[in-house]
Amino acid sequence: MSNGFKEFDRKLKKMQQKASELEKGQELQLNELFTDSFMKKNTKFSSLDEMLDKSPFTIEIQQDFESIPDDLWDDFVRENSKFFNWEEMQQEAANIYVAKQLGF
Repeated sequence: MSNGFKEFDRKLKKMQQKASELEKGQELQLNELFTDSFMKKNTKFSSLDEMLDKSPFTIEIQQDFESIPDDLWDDFVRENSKFFNWEEMQQEAANIYVAKQLGF
């Protein structure tokens, strides 16, 4: 086996291992998904904390966030990011997270 193929095989096995870990369904914190670099690139904010602080809502605990009506939060996301709504923003962040975990 050539060294190039061995390296490719090693990377492929590592990717398969990471994929298996992701399939276990670990729970992520929002800050793990919405990294500062993601926020700077895709929103008007430099961090998730800044976005939450500058929103028109009082968010001190998770229940505060969960009690925001979806349509109002979607409006805020639409006005302050490149995304149409919160679901789209979450999906993009998840895609980036998975790609990084797999080594892309």
